[in-house]
Amino acid sequence: MTVKFTLEKETVLKVIVLLAIFLFSTYLRYRLFDEAGGDFESYRKAVMDFISGENPYKWTVMTYEKPEKGLEHGYAYMPSLLYIQSFLYYFYDNYNIPLQRLWKLPVLAADLGVGVLLCVYLFKKSYAALIFSLLIWFFNPHFLLRESYTNSEPITIFLVFLALYLLGKKDKLSVFLYSLAISFKTYPVILLPIIFTKVKQKKMIVIIGLLFFLAISVPFFKSGEDLINYIKGSLLVHSEREVQGRPVLTYIFYFMQDSGFSFLQTRLFKFYVYAALFSGVLLSIFLIYKKKVDDKYLLSTVSLLSFYLFTPVLSRTHLMWIIPVYIIATFNRYFEKNPFKFYLLVLGYYLFYLFYLNQWSDGVDVLGDYIKL
Repeated sequence: MTVKFTLEKETVLKVIVLLAIFLFSTYLRYRLFDEAGGDFESYRKAVMDFISGENPYKWTVMTYEKPEKGLEHGYAYMPSLLYIQSFLYYFYDNYNIPLQRLWKLPVLAADLGVGVLLCVYLFKKSYAALIFSLLIWFFNPHFLLRESYTNSEPITIFLVFLALYLLGKKDKLSVFLYSLAISFKTYPVILLPIIFTKVKQKKMIVIIGLLFFLAISVPFFKSGEDLINYIKGSLLVHSEREVQGRPVLTYIFYFMQDSGFSFLQTRLFKFYVYAALFSGVLLSIFLIYKKKVDDKYLLSTVSLLSFYLFTPVLSRTHLMWIIPVYIIATFNRYFEKNPFKFYLLVLGYYLFYLFYLNQWSDGVDVLGDYIKL
């Protein structure tokens, strides 16, 4: 009886500590709820156009195809976030709740959702590893160093993480969540081989994916022009980009440019775009079929690391994508045999991310073959 009571008391104390971490991280984020962010007005215009019956992607295409006008880029993603923001706009319009606060609510929910999934996965396996992982996630370098909470990355990160967790358990729901994740940010497409090999009914991926895409695209089927602007604005305008942010290879080139060595990311921009997209896919296929790697989190980690290496467009928030799957992949691979290695490797990525952001100003300024940071 005493042993049972002691165990119950210990569990209650553990839960209290977890709640404290969740509440404190929520408080820190809430303090930034009045921050609007650089894309706020672009998103507001897209929502107002959509609510009024106009196609917001028409404006998006123009801002990308006519840079000489000096306009801020319009909303350039698939419309799932647009739908959520349009729904929340109703409360702003009718109850005068600050819009920037409303739009942060789904981001906060996703942020906390990642924490909950870490609890589900790690609570019974290692409480110490769980606390460590929650601190790594909730106080990630971008949030810690930038003290900014204007990005929507946690939504896609949560959906990918949940889709991977359910993969092999509830495949239909997993594929749906995976499709939903892509509709917020397209980067999860590089994880397709992992989803494909784990799902028993392969046709289900195509069917659910197509049905979902059609369902969210219905408002833009009014005319041929609407459809073309939708496809160009949500998917194709990204090809108009140049080297942006602080790509890894361009950053390395900055320190080696005096030697005459170059990765030519500016000249071979499209090559590196395709390399970023397909190198992870090819690596995953190799690891799955040749090396018989079965860990979906490890495969996802390899795919994302490969993307980071080759992409010519790497922003501060992109390095957040990998954190939850990297934590679980490292835990699965090392914790049982060598817990110290798990902590060291996860902390190593954290410090790398911290260092990388600390080096960051506004990105790279490319002049011919010369790079200025």
